[in-house]
Amino acid sequence: MVMRLLSPASNVPPALTALLEHLGEPAILVTGRDRCVVAGNLEASRQSGYAREGLRRLGWEQLFPEISWEMLIELEGREIVTFLQRRDGSSRQVSCEATRLGEKGELWLVTFAPPPRPGEKTEPKESVLERIIRQSVEGLEAENPSAMLERLLMEIIRIVGASWGALYLLETPAYRLRSKVGAAPDLPLILPLQDSEHFKTPHRFSPADVAKTALHAVVRTAEAPYIVAAPLGEGQALEGFVVFGYVQQPPAEMLPRAAILARGLRQVMLCRLHGRRAQEEELRARQVLGLTRVLLQHAYEGVLIFDENLRLRVLSHAAEALLGYEQQESMGAAFTDLLVGEVTLETAARHALALNQPQAVGAHLLRRDGSEFPVEVRLVPCVPDGDDRPQGLVVLLQDLSTEERYRLQTQRLMWRAMLGDVLASFAHEVRDPLNSISTGLEWLAFSLPEEAPEHQTVAALQQDVERLNHLVKHLLEYSRTRTLHLKPLDVGVLIEGILRRWERRFKRYHIETTFYVAEDVPQALGDRLSLEQVFVNLLDNAIKAVKEQSGERFVGIKVSRTTSENGVEWVEVAVTDNGPGFSDEVARHIFEPFYTTRKDGFGLGLSITKQLVTAHRGSIEAFSYPGGGTVFRVRLRAVEKG
Repeated sequence: MVMRLLSPASNVPPALTALLEHLGEPAILVTGRDRCVVAGNLEASRQSGYAREGLRRLGWEQLFPEISWEMLIELEGREIVTFLQRRDGSSRQVSCEATRLGEKGELWLVTFAPPPRPGEKTEPKESVLERIIRQSVEGLEAENPSAMLERLLMEIIRIVGASWGALYLLETPAYRLRSKVGAAPDLPLILPLQDSEHFKTPHRFSPADVAKTALHAVVRTAEAPYIVAAPLGEGQALEGFVVFGYVQQPPAEMLPRAAILARGLRQVMLCRLHGRRAQEEELRARQVLGLTRVLLQHAYEGVLIFDENLRLRVLSHAAEALLGYEQQESMGAAFTDLLVGEVTLETAARHALALNQPQAVGAHLLRRDGSEFPVEVRLVPCVPDGDDRPQGLVVLLQDLSTEERYRLQTQRLMWRAMLGDVLASFAHEVRDPLNSISTGLEWLAFSLPEEAPEHQTVAALQQDVERLNHLVKHLLEYSRTRTLHLKPLDVGVLIEGILRRWERRFKRYHIETTFYVAEDVPQALGDRLSLEQVFVNLLDNAIKAVKEQSGERFVGIKVSRTTSENGVEWVEVAVTDNGPGFSDEVARHIFEPFYTTRKDGFGLGLSITKQLVTAHRGSIEAFSYPGGGTVFRVRLRAVEKG
């Protein structure tokens, strides 16, 4: 609805009368000439006990006998506590506020409500005039913005009793005249940005004042040369301003009223602007959605989109083919359940979200069927426009299987060729002499008297020979081709047997051990001899990590069952120690062959362990805590039921 202000007081515009119903509190319209009530809303009728027709015949003093009309208008815009005289003779304490709607005071809007209780917190009230401006345009249809501004500006100049009005809005790099109504002069179409200094606060201008802008210079010679100007909004970023022209000098109270109306005008414009932006955003969102579907359907790289909690939201066709999962069954799956490999990608993903920076990682991932494939993984935070915080993560998978297969085949052939020649020569030239040396040292130790000092030298030589034999064994183990015989087996029973055999070794180094097997652990599909070597290597590593340290020495083994969200069951074995741990640099290379941090190590034990676990279509991860302690976590496929 659009208000028609103001006609003579005796002829109240119907639109204004209807507007009273939307104020949300008791309200009446009173004429300033004879101080009679000419209209009231339903709430005013309920509070006073008068019917609406009865209200319209009352004088001011019949409703509010304890406050004079002169005092009320003198305190315009302020809340006054007084008493409401009801129809039944009773009285009720209320808080009154009066607002003049016309320049000459022909019509007044009076609102009243029970005053707040002592100590009760009250929210800042919306100004009556702001409420009028906001609600007066609620019925406007979504018409042309320029026409809407013109109609709204016309209503405002009627309220302030001006001859003309104009609206300037910021359109970088200047302020542009967007609308003018009434008998407005030929105003400048554009004002420079530096003129904002003169419009940041409400002000009045008369022909006798110095013209500080082109706008002031034009209006001083117009038929209505007096102006009141008020800004739209506050602060340094001035969005625009509204100007009202008068034939005569306007009263001082018109300045705050114009400021209130300007704020109301800004609210209406923002509401309309948000509506148009919402429609544009919806259209753009549909276009982006269509483009996204095409890209996800035809992209060569695998694309996975996760939310900020690393839960899957989108899986492209290429990613489905790479990983073996389908979009429908994977929705909401955790990051770690889909991207499984020898490298923990979750840490890199959380770094990408925390730092808001893309990350690139080379890794080997496991498909749903357990087969391994190499990929280049790019982790890109998804940041919406106008925000600085990632709302999700886009994961791009580039399959390197072909390149990696050729590289691994070439490398394997080279290694096998080299190791084959070396090991053949080793077997012929070294192993037999090592056996002879070992036998000779045993005979020499047996022949020497018990107190002979040469026993120390012989013992050192025997250790060196044992170390060489150990190296030969590891080289042969690493280079040979394995044939696994996979059968269902109880991993808990397998590890329990190893611990029983190693009981004396744990006691020798005063190491406390714990062993826990959950009740619901299924059997795993594995090769007994190979898995025994895996856990022997991990326990040996744990013992070496803690045996030299002072204080408590601890090694723990836990066997449990875990199920990913896509329904795949795993048997998980965690081998934990309280040793010194390792650095991030070591973590990046810990499973690489010939990489070691020990002076007496060869760097093949964990590499062989990883080979064996990967051959079982499982995974192995290593974690180290800042304060010390290490966990090796092995996952093996559980035997499917049925």
